[in-house]
Amino acid sequence: MAKGDKLGEDKPTDAQTIYRVVKTTKRKSGVVFSPHTARRTFISEALNTGTPLSDIQAQAGHANESTTLRYARPAQARERRNKIRLRYG
Repeated sequence: MAKGDKLGEDKPTDAQTIYRVVKTTKRKSGVVFSPHTARRTFISEALNTGTPLSDIQAQAGHANESTTLRYARPAQARERRNKIRLRYG
Protein backbone atom coordinates (compact mmCIF):
# COMPACT_ATOMS: atom_id res chain seq x y z
CA MET A 1 0.00 0.00 0.00
CA ALA A 2 1.13 3.50 -0.72
CA LYS A 3 0.98 6.35 1.76
CA GLY A 4 -2.53 6.97 3.02
CA ASP A 5 -3.58 3.33 2.38
CA LYS A 6 -4.25 4.08 -1.29
CA LEU A 7 -3.06 1.88 -4.09
CA GLY A 8 -0.66 3.54 -6.47
CA GLU A 9 -0.28 3.18 -10.18
CA ASP A 10 0.53 -0.36 -11.35
CA LYS A 11 4.20 -0.26 -12.36
CA PRO A 12 6.68 -2.98 -13.36
CA THR A 13 9.04 -4.10 -10.62
CA ASP A 14 12.69 -3.41 -11.37
CA ALA A 15 15.24 -6.23 -11.42
CA GLN A 16 17.04 -5.00 -8.30
CA THR A 17 13.85 -5.21 -6.24
CA ILE A 18 13.13 -8.73 -7.51
CA TYR A 19 16.61 -9.93 -6.60
CA ARG A 20 16.31 -8.36 -3.13
CA VAL A 21 12.98 -10.13 -2.52
CA VAL A 22 14.40 -13.44 -3.77
CA LYS A 23 17.51 -13.10 -1.60
CA THR A 24 15.40 -12.39 1.49
CA THR A 25 13.01 -15.24 0.71
CA LYS A 26 15.88 -17.69 0.18
CA ARG A 27 17.49 -16.67 3.47
CA LYS A 28 14.27 -16.97 5.47
CA SER A 29 12.90 -20.12 3.83
CA GLY A 30 16.04 -22.10 3.09
CA VAL A 31 14.59 -22.96 -0.33
CA VAL A 32 17.07 -22.40 -3.13
CA PHE A 33 15.62 -20.67 -6.16
CA SER A 34 16.21 -17.67 -8.37
CA PRO A 35 14.16 -15.24 -10.44
CA HIS A 36 15.00 -17.43 -13.43
CA THR A 37 13.53 -20.42 -11.60
CA ALA A 38 10.26 -18.51 -11.27
CA ARG A 39 10.48 -17.46 -14.92
CA ARG A 40 11.06 -21.06 -16.05
CA THR A 41 8.16 -22.27 -13.91
CA PHE A 42 5.82 -19.60 -15.26
CA ILE A 43 6.71 -20.31 -18.89
CA SER A 44 6.61 -24.10 -18.51
CA GLU A 45 3.29 -24.13 -16.65
CA ALA A 46 1.71 -21.66 -19.09
CA LEU A 47 2.78 -23.81 -22.05
CA ASN A 48 1.61 -27.00 -20.32
CA THR A 49 -1.85 -25.50 -19.81
CA GLY A 50 -2.19 -24.51 -23.45
CA THR A 51 -1.56 -20.78 -23.25
CA PRO A 52 -0.55 -19.55 -26.72
CA LEU A 53 3.20 -19.12 -27.08
CA SER A 54 2.74 -15.57 -28.37
CA ASP A 55 0.94 -14.59 -25.13
CA ILE A 56 3.65 -16.15 -22.97
CA GLN A 57 6.36 -14.49 -25.06
CA ALA A 58 4.71 -11.08 -24.61
CA GLN A 59 4.30 -11.57 -20.84
CA ALA A 60 7.94 -12.66 -20.50
CA GLY A 61 9.08 -9.67 -22.54
CA HIS A 62 10.97 -11.73 -25.08
CA ALA A 63 11.55 -10.46 -28.62
CA ASN A 64 11.75 -14.00 -30.05
CA GLU A 65 9.71 -17.16 -29.44
CA SER A 66 12.95 -19.16 -29.40
CA THR A 67 14.06 -17.29 -26.26
CA THR A 68 10.78 -18.14 -24.54
CA LEU A 69 11.07 -21.79 -25.51
CA ARG A 70 14.58 -22.04 -24.02
CA TYR A 71 13.00 -21.49 -20.60
CA ALA A 72 10.40 -24.22 -21.06
CA ARG A 73 10.73 -27.54 -19.27
CA PRO A 74 8.88 -30.64 -20.46
CA ALA A 75 5.73 -31.82 -18.71
CA GLN A 76 7.65 -34.88 -17.47
CA ALA A 77 9.65 -32.58 -15.21
CA ARG A 78 6.44 -31.56 -13.45
CA GLU A 79 5.53 -35.23 -12.95
CA ARG A 80 8.96 -35.89 -11.39
CA ARG A 81 8.58 -32.85 -9.10
CA ASN A 82 5.19 -34.09 -7.93
CA LYS A 83 6.79 -37.36 -6.79
CA ILE A 84 9.30 -35.54 -4.59
CA ARG A 85 8.15 -34.91 -1.04
CA LEU A 86 9.92 -32.23 0.99
CA ARG A 87 9.37 -31.11 4.55
CA TYR A 88 9.65 -27.45 5.38
CA GLY A 89 10.19 -26.06 8.84
